[in-house]
Amino acid sequence: AERMAHELNDPPSRRFYAGLLWKVVEGKLSPHALVHAYHRARVAVREGYARRGGAFLQHLLKDLLKAAA
Repeated sequence: AERMAHELNDPPSRRFYAGLLWKVVEGKLSPHALVHAYHRARVAVREGYARRGGAFLQHLLKDLLKAAA
C-alpha cells in the first residue's frame, strides 16, 4: 500500500490502497482488475495525464467493475 501511494504520488491515501488490497484478499475485488487499473493510473501520473493518482485509480476501477457487471 505504501509503494502504491508513492508510485501514484499520493502518500496521504495509503489507507485507501491498503483497503483495496484487503478487498483483494477478501475476494471482493479481482486482483487482475486492481493490477490493470493500477498500471494504467501509474502511467497516467508519470505522463502528466493525471495529477491525483488515487482518484484516477478509483475512476478506472469503477469503470472496470461497471463493465464487468
